[in-house]
Order: sequence, then structure tokens, then C-alpha cells
Amino acid sequence: MSVRQAGTVLDEWRRAQARDARAGDPPRLLLHHRTPQITRLWRQLVRRALDLETDPPAPLPEMQEALFARPADEGIPPLGADDVVLTNDLEALLRWAERTGAFSGSTDTPQILLLTPGDSLPSDQKTLLGVDPEDVHIVDPGSTFHSPSVRLVKLLQMTSGPSAPEPLFPEYVMVDLEATSTDPRHCRVAEIGALKVRDGTVVDRFSELVQLPEDLTADERETLRTVCGLDPASDFDEARPEAAVWADFCAFVDGAPLVAHNGQRYDFRVLRRLANTHEADARWATTYDLLPAAHELFPDLRHYDAAHLRETLLDDDADTAHRALADCEDQQRILTRMQAERARRRRRLAHEPLLPLLVAALTYESPAPEALSDDAQVFLQVGHTWALRDASPAGDDLRSLLPRALPDRLRQHALYTLIDEEALLTASADLQPGLARRLAALFAPYADRPLRSEALADLLAHLALWGEETTPQGEDVITLSTYHSAKGLEFERVVCMDVHDNAFPPYFARDPEERRESRRLLYVGMTRAERHLVLTYPKRERGYDRRPTAFLDAAPDELLQVTDAAP
Repeated sequence: MSVRQAGTVLDEWRRAQARDARAGDPPRLLLHHRTPQITRLWRQLVRRALDLETDPPAPLPEMQEALFARPADEGIPPLGADDVVLTNDLEALLRWAERTGAFSGSTDTPQILLLTPGDSLPSDQKTLLGVDPEDVHIVDPGSTFHSPSVRLVKLLQMTSGPSAPEPLFPEYVMVDLEATSTDPRHCRVAEIGALKVRDGTVVDRFSELVQLPEDLTADERETLRTVCGLDPASDFDEARPEAAVWADFCAFVDGAPLVAHNGQRYDFRVLRRLANTHEADARWATTYDLLPAAHELFPDLRHYDAAHLRETLLDDDADTAHRALADCEDQQRILTRMQAERARRRRRLAHEPLLPLLVAALTYESPAPEALSDDAQVFLQVGHTWALRDASPAGDDLRSLLPRALPDRLRQHALYTLIDEEALLTASADLQPGLARRLAALFAPYADRPLRSEALADLLAHLALWGEETTPQGEDVITLSTYHSAKGLEFERVVCMDVHDNAFPPYFARDPEERRESRRLLYVGMTRAERHLVLTYPKRERGYDRRPTAFLDAAPDELLQVTDAAP
């Protein structure tokens, strides 16, 4: 059984458990390991990954060989066909079941997912021990992760992570332009091509040639012929005026987000220029650039132009006409491939904050460092990073389950030889795992240009516009923004958070200019409100008492209404 199939089994259990809980007889999930300490770690990992943990958390059980993900009301109830068992040792599980009578209450045995391929039994021996061989499934027998705990994490990732690529937006328009030069300020637009994509499927196409001016230079004509595949002398007989094409394009887009390759440096700049030139209503508010996304998802590529991405990611090196609509089709295929990679990464990084529980389990399993797979080594590094920062939601679990702090325990273990100390000591180590990689991808398209003048403006525009792909559209939404990026925007209601004496000014502000800049920044945030402004701060944070920022001391009392939030 593949990890994906096993994930389906566990997901079906989760759905049935939630559905049947009201009836009082939900299916059960049993976790079994030869080492009771690992069983307890597995239980907490499963409970938190599948949202079974309660608030306050359920008491940690005593050390036992087998534990239910949800504790039984009394004793060990007999397991049946609707129940699921995760184990690393089938023979030890059956001995435990014989002692406890866990398999004696029904002729149907539960579905058993075996996380250690080498510990299965021959079919005839399973039958003799009272187990239907069809109910025992070896998880991913063709691949070796050298650890049942790593297999469990991958199983949980498949259960609750994205199973398939998700569309970038519910609806968007892929756009490409053909023009007389690469200068977005002065190029003459020759063709506009676009695809309308809804729920990941192309539902409409737009392709229009634009009437060329008579004063084209020889270089511009050559560019159209050699780069765009367009002959100025014969291909534009039916071309329409730019204003008419622009109006039809705006109607085609109809406010949907725009997607392009290298859009921030070229296509979107040209489109903004056209919007400022013509009267047609350009109503889109969101743009998405494939170029920095490709840098983030595929950091080891040598080139990121559309042709190279098509050849590398799609294994397609065929010559194309390099016309606008054909380029849109290629870019849509590239985006689909990128979304598949994004889904794969999200599965791999699902439950990242819980990886310290896996690291703790590995210290008990004690696999040889050289035997761990590449994925397992990544899990080890990331889990150790979360443990060092004491940022994992499972931190209290670990303090209760381990005799000493996890980082100290790992340092005394042979697995610590796999930890990259230099990565832990870099400045980016203070960032949330994965954030440094994302920032590097954001800056990558601008690495070859000095960050001044227009290049800096391009970068700032890119950082402001390249948001999450799930950004909701419309009026009835909540906008989350930094104080810096809110400049120039206005909202009916604004909530400014962390308005306390350790943030405004920040604790590291030493000279008067830094304090003045902090005051200006708070002013920007407060003046974004059109009607209602709320300032909040925690009374206690990270063990320290906080008070409102001194910048508010000069405010007239009648302008401030102080309210204590309920605890």
C-alpha cells in the first residue's frame, strides 16, 4: 500500500470518527510500538496533526505499548473492521492483542497499517494468529525511509496535506504581450494574448493584434519579425486601434487577477501604462508573477526565462511561434507544474511545527545517521530548529515526555552529526523555517540589477503586489498589512496591534532619528482609518509587562477611550 493509499485509509477514519462521534460509537485508532516512549510520542503527534487534541490538552497517558488516539472510556474495547491500527511490529501487536483480548470481540479484524516493511509475517502465519492477511497493509513497501516514525509523519502529511494541486485563484487571467522592445516605458504593443482560467481550467481565450503606428523604426520592425514572429508588412492588415483592443481586453479580464511571467518588470508595467492612457476601466486589483515563484520552487535552475522553464519543467523543447496566445498556453502549463510542486512541498512541510515530536521519536529509535533518507534528514534539521526556538505547539508535550530538553538530548545522540550547525548560526536562522528561502526567491529576479532608481521601485512594487495566491477579493474582507505597506491606503476600520513601549519605538532604537522614524510609522498606521481606529497592546508579553507607547502621551484625553479586553 502506498503512502497515498494509507493516507486515504487514515483520512476515512478521521471523517468517520467525526461523523459517528455523536452516535457514541466512533471508530478507534490504535497506536502501537515496541518502545512505549515512542508510542506516547506517536499519540501526541497524531492527536495534534489530526486536530484531536483538546483544550486544555488531555492528560498524557502512562507508558504503554499500545495507546488509543482517543482514550477509551474504560479498559480496552474490542477492535473491529472500522478501526485502524498503526504499528511497527505485527508479531508484537498480535501478542499484545492476545493478552488484552483486543481482537477477540469480532470476527473482523481492524485495518492494520504496518510502518516497518521487514516486520511483516507470512500469510499462513497471520491466519494462524487470527488475522485476515487482507487486513494487514505494509505502508510504502517499495521505498525505505529507515524509520517507522518518518513513515508516520509522511502518512499524516498525506492525510491532512493537499492531495492535488490547487488552482492559483478561483478565476484569473493569464496574459502575455508582444511589443517592439523590452523597455516597458516606451515599447509599442503589437499583440495582446490572454487565457481566462476558472477552477484550473481554461474557459476562454483572447487574442488581438494592435494597429501599429507608421513611425516604427527599423529596429522595432526587426524585433517584431525576429522575436515576436510578426511581419509588420503583412500580419497587421486586420489589426484594430490600440484603444479598441484595450477596451475589449479590459472587458475580457472583468476584474479577475492577472498572471504573467516576468510581469512585475514588464507586462504589468506596460498594462498600467495603457490603463493610464486609455479610458476603458481596468478594474483588476491583484497581480501574480510566475518568475519569483519559479525561483522559490525551483532554486537550482540555471535560467528562469519562459522557454527554459518549459524545457526543464515540462520536458518540452519544441520550437513555438512565440505569439502572445501561444506563450499564454505555455505559461499556463508551467503554472500547473508549479502548483503541483507547491502541493508536494505543502505535503512535505505539513505539520512542520510538530516535527520536534518526530525528532524525539528518532532519538529513541536510534537509526544509523547514514541510513536516514534525505527527507528524514530535512525533518531532523527543521524539527531541531523548532525545538531550539521552543516555538512548537508540542513543547509542553515534550517537556512532559522527555527526561531532558530535546536539543540537549539530540546533542548527545549520533544523529546530531546530521545537523548543519552553520545553518543554525546564520542570520536567517532567526526567521521562521522556510521564510528565508521565500525572501531569497523574492529578491532573485532583481539580483542582477543595482537596487536604485527604477530597479528599487520595481522591487518595492513587487513586494507589495506579490501576495498569497489565496488572497480573497471583494469588499467584505479583512486586510492584513504591515505598517509600511499600508502607506497610501485607507480603510473604514483599522486595528493597529502591538502599540506598546517595546515596539514603538522598538527596543533596538538607539538614536533620535530611529525614534522619529518609529513615530512616523505609527502615524502612518493610525491615519489609515477613515472612521474607526483601535489600538491594542498586550499587558504582558514574553514574561515582561507592557504599557502603551509613550507616543500617545501627547494625545488629548478626549480622543482616547481606554478599554480592558476580557481575559
